[in-house]
Amino acid sequence: MRIKIAAICGLITVAVIAAFVSFHPNGAVRFSQDQAETEAILRAYALAELQTAFPRENVAALAAELRRKEGLRPSSTKMADAVPPCDLILSCGQDTQSANFEWRRPGTKLLDEHGEPVAARGGYVEVVRLWVLERKLNRALNALVASDLAKPPAFLSRDPVIAMSCMPFADVPETGGTGCTVPIIVGEIAFVRKTFVCGGLCGSTSLIAIERRDQKWTVVGEAVVALH
Repeated sequence: MRIKIAAICGLITVAVIAAFVSFHPNGAVRFSQDQAETEAILRAYALAELQTAFPRENVAALAAELRRKEGLRPSSTKMADAVPPCDLILSCGQDTQSANFEWRRPGTKLLDEHGEPVAARGGYVEVVRLWVLERKLNRALNALVASDLAKPPAFLSRDPVIAMSCMPFADVPETGGTGCTVPIIVGEIAFVRKTFVCGGLCGSTSLIAIERRDQKWTVVGEAVVALH
């Protein structure tokens, strides 16, 4: 029995490592193709933020209620900061091949109540999956920050769901809030930098990875860049 379990684990490991090795960023670093793509990416990000804040709620229903109450905002409302790729991890002018972050599943805690790192749950298979995901995202991120693209164009949105989770950092109120950047894409993965401020007492800067799967954008990982 133990031999069978070991064999299965070995096959799983080989399969996921093969999937990882087959991922090669093709250098196609780009900004969103149009307004609709940018909104789709940031909407996926905003809904994931809602789900993290209200884990037991139906976020689609929450979003619909927010749109009903708030209505569409004026189209001139600026959303998200536009930063060049090298500034996405606060590393302009530094070694662009040094991105090596610890990624976690969206909605999971980085530290427990004692301030200790939260171990991966789900056993051996989940540990291997996270290992593959982490290296896949870091490869894509290194390709992104090494590109020579200038900063993306400004982004305007009328969606209050996006506005709640994504605004220019300069517009985040002193009482607290979340700012984010316009997504930058490599292959099928978009990266957004999130800055969280909690009333001037604390805060953090994180990277959010949003992957296109079956023509739908889905948040697949989050990595903490800095704690403030």
